Amino acid sequence: MCKAWDRNMYKLRFIISFQVQLIINFKLIAICSHQIFL
Repeated sequence: MCKAWDRNMYKLRFIISFQVQLIINFKLIAICSHQIFL
């Protein structure tokens, strides 16, 4: 039971970190494109 829970927590942590990276990349792209338009 504990091992299954650890696996789920690892998956959840991986998904959260992946989403955070996506958001950061999106913000960087938005900032760069905004500077290009200016």
